[in-house]
Amino acid sequence: AGSEGLRCGAQRGGQMGGTAPPWNGRIYQAQSQALFLLLLVLGQEAQSVSAATAEGGRSSREEEVASAEGEQQERWDELFAAPDADVERLAQYGGTSAAPRSLAVPPISGWSWPTSTTLSFFYTLTKKGVVVGNVTSINTGTQTEVIVLASGCREAADGGAPVLYRSIEIRSPGTQYVSAYENGAIKLVSSADRYLCYNPDYKVPVGIAARQDSAAAGSQQTLKGDLGLSTPPLALKRTTYSGNDEALANKNSKIVFMWGGIYSLCYTADGSFDEATNFKENVAPIRIKVLGVRSPCNGGPASSTKADGCIEKERWECFFSYEADGSVQNCILNFKDDGARSGWSVTAGDRSKLTWSETFGSDTLSAAGQLSSATSTQPKYCAVDAPGTAGIFNQAVSGDIIVADALTAATLPAVRSNHSTAFAVAACYCPSYSMETGEPCINGVGAASDVCCEKHVEFIQMVGVIYFWTIRICDMTNYDGVRVSGSSAGCATPYRRVLPQQKFVLRLECPPGGGCENTGNNLIKYVDITADSPLPSWKDQHPCKTSAEPASVVWPTASASETLSGGARVDYKVWYAQPVKINKSVKKDIDVCYSNSNSPTYFFKVGTIKTIDAFAFASKHPAHWDVSNVVNKSTVKYAGYQGSFTLYSGISGVHPSPYDSNLFSGKAMTYFLSYDREKFWGTGTLTTLEKYLGYDKTWPFEAQRELDSECQKFSYSTYLIDTNPLPLAQVAGASNDNDVYQTFSGTGKNQFVKVNLAGVIAVCYCAIVSDSNSCEIPTNWIYGGRMTIHGPSGDKQWVFDTEVVVKLEVNGWGLSSNDRLRIIPNTNNCEDNNGNPVGALSFKTGCPATDGLACTFAVASTTVPLVALSGPGSPGSGQSNTITAITVFNDYSQLEFKEPIQGLLQPGDVITIDYDSVIINGKDKVDELPWEKYETYKLTGEYDYQDTISAGQVLKKYVVGHTVSQVINGGIVEPNKLSIPIGWLLAGRPAFTFPAIGGQPGGRWTRRNKVQTAETLKGMALTGLDLKVQTAETLKGMALTGLDLKVCWGVFDAGISTFYKQAGTLKFITPEPMAQAQIFLTTKQANALAPTIIYFGTSPTRTDYATSGGKTKLMLRFLDV
Repeated sequence: AGSEGLRCGAQRGGQMGGTAPPWNGRIYQAQSQALFLLLLVLGQEAQSVSAATAEGGRSSREEEVASAEGEQQERWDELFAAPDADVERLAQYGGTSAAPRSLAVPPISGWSWPTSTTLSFFYTLTKKGVVVGNVTSINTGTQTEVIVLASGCREAADGGAPVLYRSIEIRSPGTQYVSAYENGAIKLVSSADRYLCYNPDYKVPVGIAARQDSAAAGSQQTLKGDLGLSTPPLALKRTTYSGNDEALANKNSKIVFMWGGIYSLCYTADGSFDEATNFKENVAPIRIKVLGVRSPCNGGPASSTKADGCIEKERWECFFSYEADGSVQNCILNFKDDGARSGWSVTAGDRSKLTWSETFGSDTLSAAGQLSSATSTQPKYCAVDAPGTAGIFNQAVSGDIIVADALTAATLPAVRSNHSTAFAVAACYCPSYSMETGEPCINGVGAASDVCCEKHVEFIQMVGVIYFWTIRICDMTNYDGVRVSGSSAGCATPYRRVLPQQKFVLRLECPPGGGCENTGNNLIKYVDITADSPLPSWKDQHPCKTSAEPASVVWPTASASETLSGGARVDYKVWYAQPVKINKSVKKDIDVCYSNSNSPTYFFKVGTIKTIDAFAFASKHPAHWDVSNVVNKSTVKYAGYQGSFTLYSGISGVHPSPYDSNLFSGKAMTYFLSYDREKFWGTGTLTTLEKYLGYDKTWPFEAQRELDSECQKFSYSTYLIDTNPLPLAQVAGASNDNDVYQTFSGTGKNQFVKVNLAGVIAVCYCAIVSDSNSCEIPTNWIYGGRMTIHGPSGDKQWVFDTEVVVKLEVNGWGLSSNDRLRIIPNTNNCEDNNGNPVGALSFKTGCPATDGLACTFAVASTTVPLVALSGPGSPGSGQSNTITAITVFNDYSQLEFKEPIQGLLQPGDVITIDYDSVIINGKDKVDELPWEKYETYKLTGEYDYQDTISAGQVLKKYVVGHTVSQVINGGIVEPNKLSIPIGWLLAGRPAFTFPAIGGQPGGRWTRRNKVQTAETLKGMALTGLDLKVQTAETLKGMALTGLDLKVCWGVFDAGISTFYKQAGTLKFITPEPMAQAQIFLTTKQANALAPTIIYFGTSPTRTDYATSGGKTKLMLRFLDV
């Protein structure tokens, strides 16, 4: 063949494309000399894929090598002189110098491919089952790579693998391959080193060629593609073209590239790859660039290991909340150059996008929740049609085709709020593929690239299964079973929130198609929210992988933490044998992590548990708890009057509610703190808790935490309430029973409470209770809400002269125009006769009277109405000042009034706003969602008892109220504005308006800390004659002038006035007569209008006259009118 040809062959051996290892002249000279002698002596037919040119000269590459050798050139020429004619003739195959030549020696160490070698792949393009034509992928000219497409596989009915290469060819124009290449073979590898071709570690898995092979029905399996891990090396046979032009080809292959990336073909002439004879192996000089996604297939629980088709079984774990409560776009598929999921990458063309399949079908299960057979799952595949998931995903903005390339991660849309079932879809990638041409878009511009990745059938590579998990918060009695419409079994109506410190059952809904394993090898754990919590679960730094369960997760036994299995069913897992408690305050979150294994390495997030936004108060002690047959005693509301205290739960519905929670299931304790009455806080001059924390001006975001801290001090007043802490609360039945009510009524469920002081109380709650029925540690106490105990301050002293018409003003809490007063003798008590005491008779009501009839003596049952200042006020009051607008800030809001408000409301007054006069987010009242109702409660300062909101019930409310403050701008008080301590953060801030509704003005309000009677009361000085005419029965109701009377405060409700608390004392004093008092007429003429002269002198014994200064006032009362 000539020394130059041998030299070229020796130099090009080694790396892909003929690139040799570093030159070792001595070794190559010895090899070349031996080969040359072998040719001369034996005259055997030499063979090399690296053919000489027809003229036998050196190629341009050889010239480059020769020039690079430098000083070794002389030695080379000496050893390899040009052969004579006989040797040259022996080297000819075909007999003439004009014909292509190939060396006639079996492959030896260092053989290489000609520079003109090409690599081609062919597949048949079909559209809807119709063959369109063949598509060829080939390197041309000086290209060193061929571009092909990664592909998945559809069902047989949909056409199997969209891109199935049926033919492969290695061709070197002008070269013949002799008989030594008759049994050649190739395999796909990830290394370009020819000396590693034998090593199985570098083999590359391939995709699925068909969903079913040709085996008999019932025995069919998926058919793996050629060149993969489960198939032998692919045979390449000599193929003759025109003349003596030959190629190495297989025209009956089934090649499906599974992974994107850069790969090589290892070739062996004898069909086998062996380390001992790897000199005969070489790497094709054309690398294979596969457009597509690459995954690690590195195993894990229920995950794929490295195998043909393994990318289809790769897992992407995503989650959504029940009814999408708090769900966000958390499902991220990332193949980026930086930040990608570990082991994942993408080799992209002009277009690189992602979509998904239709949802997997339901699994066919046995009664025990196990897969019935190997065909029990109903997976879906890619490259078929649009997924049809608009009813599941909120695709309005992103659609169902998303960019996913080396720079951009794909974020799937959030799950819609009306979807609640776990599901799975196949993740489908488009490798810049055009269904119109069958070719990828590469380096195109404009319309040349726009034709790719626009149709769902072009998303041909399946890159795993996306499992969408969801959790259900269940009670102790409804967690089990398959969910059936109309039945409560299977946690059919789960809760969105959990009660702090109360037991619940967690049920995990498994996505079909392999979401859960059919064994008990699974774990659950709860982890705290951190800055890394929003990361996708596949991130190594996700808390599910790095964090242990915190102490706030309370199991019945400590050993249960991170050790409990959810069972072996594949439709759901449930943890009920040892129900857990979350020892967190309200409005707190904790993530739920699941593992399909007993290994903590593989935990991923399946949801978030939220504690309730607020405790729900009940209106009464439930009758079914009342073992003493006391009829539904109402929740304590009035100072000095016995009542119950009950919490409510088990609230769920179509829309999220701040009160949404599981049922009560265990013991609990509570105690009351005086919020705005008792002055126990601060240093020096003590003040109320409200003012100590500044909550009379603002309600900050940290209010819950700060009030939790106050509760945890466990410092309470023994005078505020007779039994503080309140009696123990427990469920009605056994320890794991549930109940919607939790009444603090003792172990016998028949104890009640009485709050002695009116005012707003703060409720402190603890349900981590020891065997000795005490809160285990002080830090378990949390703040549970506020409510107003209605009543007067009780310390008022009124002193009036007799025969003077007066009014009484009462200060207190929760006051309204339904309040009443009754004036009683000081020997009686307001609580007498079940709140119906006998009244005093020594005063008149309805005064003054122009007809001589209305101003009459009180009787024993006389009640005096009270009126609360309000806007717009009662008809005829002349007061029409309503709220017209609100400006909301983070921790307070400013109310704007129709008219100046300063003369009506003063700083420190407490108001509530009429719920029906407020519009939130522009909605009619009937259209308000539960959370919108709650936000309106917060603005109005009045809340519904949650056990009275159902249709057909009488709605009852409790009061909290807002303390008002002046609005000062630039040192000037704004007369039409007041500030209240309630605000909303900008994110999610509601919009409030106060329009006129149904003929009623908007923005109606009521002052709650002050009420007053009409100016119609007149104390009388009883004479001896008056006393003589009284009966013995009524005489005891009389009060002699100068003696204290008691003023009782009560409420008119359901047609009855009931009195609960003493508002103060009242004394009528008969003033001493003036020293002189005369009236002088100025005319004697009858029926004439003329001035009258009144003359009087004050009594010297009244010292207050002597000390008075400034102006005085004269009032004339006609006693006989």
